[in-house]
Amino acid sequence: MNINSLHQNIAIPSRKTGPLLRETKPLSPLLTSALPAKPVAKQAAAQSLTAAEVATLNDLKKCLPPDGQADLTQLLKAGLLHKMDAKNSGNLLQHLKELAGVKLVKKEGGTNQSVLQQVIHDLAHPEDIQQRLQVSCLGTAGQYEMAKHSPAEYARVVSELYKENKNSKAPSDFSNLVSLAKVLLKNTISGVFSAGFLQGVVGYVEKKFPHVSAKVGKFIDGFKKGVDLLAKGKQKEATAAFAGLMFTALSCLSELSKMATTLVADVGFSLQLNAGQAGDKLGSYAKNGLFDNQGFYVDQGGKALKATSEAIAGGGTVYAVMKGEEAGHMVVIKGIKNGKITFYDPDSKEEQTISTAAFSKRFNAVFLPKGKENGLTHIRQNDSTPIWGRGTNSGSRR
Repeated sequence: MNINSLHQNIAIPSRKTGPLLRETKPLSPLLTSALPAKPVAKQAAAQSLTAAEVATLNDLKKCLPPDGQADLTQLLKAGLLHKMDAKNSGNLLQHLKELAGVKLVKKEGGTNQSVLQQVIHDLAHPEDIQQRLQVSCLGTAGQYEMAKHSPAEYARVVSELYKENKNSKAPSDFSNLVSLAKVLLKNTISGVFSAGFLQGVVGYVEKKFPHVSAKVGKFIDGFKKGVDLLAKGKQKEATAAFAGLMFTALSCLSELSKMATTLVADVGFSLQLNAGQAGDKLGSYAKNGLFDNQGFYVDQGGKALKATSEAIAGGGTVYAVMKGEEAGHMVVIKGIKNGKITFYDPDSKEEQTISTAAFSKRFNAVFLPKGKENGLTHIRQNDSTPIWGRGTNSGSRR
């Protein structure tokens, strides 16, 4: 699993589209008729797909079940397949073709979903993206925004994430375990992953695998002990505890490997695990002016609500930190209309709505696009109020 710099892409999604990198040769009616469904063929012609692109589209459809094909058709109709990524390295269709080479399959609820199918679904239905890990709300909010507004970049990031898994055959369970272990150990020892984030990982694993062998249970308990030592600031003792888990892991290697494959095959888990590298850092950076110093507390005489409304009306992205009983929580405000605020919540399956009158009561801070400050005072480095804990019982995130 390649994790180099992916957190930057997840945390702050780009909307850059760039020029179209495709042929201009028109598509003949004969080639158009090769598509299996007539509506799709018409849409392909309308989007001026080349012969090679039509072939790629057909190949992708063969890799997908009916609902996946419907999602792909939705992307085609929306004119998204030619959208370029932030690096201008390829368009959405090209990155989807790369993802077709990833053989990992997520098995859940009696259905199998390839990495390709998961990405296509995320792009067609970004509102379905949900937070897997506790304290990964910021990364998940970024994941949602990227899928919604930068589909090619989303596909590129996922393709890069699974770079080592692109081969002619499915990677072994053991190789997936090694990849996952590298991410966890490297970032735990270096301090990139906080104790709170690791506790969220352990909690998700326990929820995902409620019935494990005694040996795996012992391994998980040992890992939790190491995390608890980290939380107490005992770095050396924690490192020793993690090192001592090696022999326990060897005694249940096969079971752990299968568990790792289940986790790695889940695009949401993999993205949020890697986004967590930035997520924990961004929590501490927030009061320093996160997102180009565009963070503002909302309790500034109603000006924050007005600035947020204007930013949304102008098509801008507005992140907001909600107050919670124990911790703040990052969401994405989608719209303000008729006295109601609708927002995407990474921890909910449904769109959330509150009244504008409750704006300052429910939110700690907002992050606005440049030029949309409306006279608000920026959150500065010398501001001692924790952005994730303003009006809450703690300064952590959930």
